[in-house]
Amino acid sequence: MSKLYMALQVLKFVAQFVPQPKRPTPDWSRLQDASARLHRTPSLANIAEPAVTSASPVAVSARIAMPTTAETVDELKRRLGKELYRMELDLLGGGRIAGKSCDCLSRKHHLGLEATAEELIPMDGNLAYGQIMSWLDSHKEEFEPEEIEKRPPEHYQAMAKEVRRFRKDIMGTENPGAMLTEGERSRVLAQINPAALPKAVPAIPAARAVPEEVTYTLMFTRPDITGIPTPEGILHLDSIEAVNRAIQEWLPKHDMINVTGLEVTKAVGETSTEKARIENVNPATPGK
Repeated sequence: MSKLYMALQVLKFVAQFVPQPKRPTPDWSRLQDASARLHRTPSLANIAEPAVTSASPVAVSARIAMPTTAETVDELKRRLGKELYRMELDLLGGGRIAGKSCDCLSRKHHLGLEATAEELIPMDGNLAYGQIMSWLDSHKEEFEPEEIEKRPPEHYQAMAKEVRRFRKDIMGTENPGAMLTEGERSRVLAQINPAALPKAVPAIPAARAVPEEVTYTLMFTRPDITGIPTPEGILHLDSIEAVNRAIQEWLPKHDMINVTGLEVTKAVGETSTEKARIENVNPATPGK
């Protein structure tokens, strides 16, 4: 017998006397219950139906109110007018701020002018839009700060009238107020004169003023010993017609040989105004 065989026999013999660990006895009842649950087919009766909610139909939104072409053109024209007005002010400043050449006329500031004019061309037949774009292109080089430095302010100030003409061609007027919307105009009026705004509640009409009393005073005069006219007779009348009648009727009835003049004064309330005066008439004058 080989040595290997003899060693195996010894190991078997020794293994008989080595205690073996006890294996736990499986609980077959629990395994059967678990298997039954895994393979159980659910009853359709036990399945709860999903709750059905009655969703409201999605309302089709009303059509969005878009601006008309005319409204769009009006708004774009106002924007273009404002851009032209800014350029006009920069040109009147000679392309300078604080006496120094600036980039206020350079091409980067032309984007608003060019974009707005280009957008208006297919919607409005005004030829001024194309003229503005051509004008900007022809002057773009001399609007750069380096070129402004080489030219006097008068060179750019002379261009302002061209921009003003463009603005008038577009807005129909040179008045800057045409570039404002109704809302902007109301806000400006509120800052200048709040009374110019329309009142939400009609104002109560003011009570009609009572007319002041009008009177006429007719005074006949004669010179005193120093030659100063002195009242000889005074009448208070309510109309100029009554004054004329008094002169014609009152004089012949009185001895007015000493009367050398007369004075008519009109009084309105507390304010008096002289209307006529005759002085230094010779008392001997016939029909004086």
